[in-house]
Amino acid sequence: SYVRSFVPVGDAFGGLVIPVVESAVDSLVRGELGKIRGCADRRCPRHFADDTKSGTRRWCDMKTCGNRAKAKRHRQKAVP
Repeated sequence: SYVRSFVPVGDAFGGLVIPVVESAVDSLVRGELGKIRGCADRRCPRHFADDTKSGTRRWCDMKTCGNRAKAKRHRQKAVP
């Protein structure tokens, strides 16, 4: 079994990064890194944790990237 512990170094950047690193380590220990995916929108640099039951989520956010993809598909179908 793994135990994580971080020792704060006292600088502001370290204080901001430590929670991100802790979250990544927790995911690694729980075996959840396989659920991390990149957004299907090539213009989007974001990654997300796919916590859906089927594991088929494609976009980081349906309101932005997912909507753009659906609108593009709709426009392509509408053009004769």
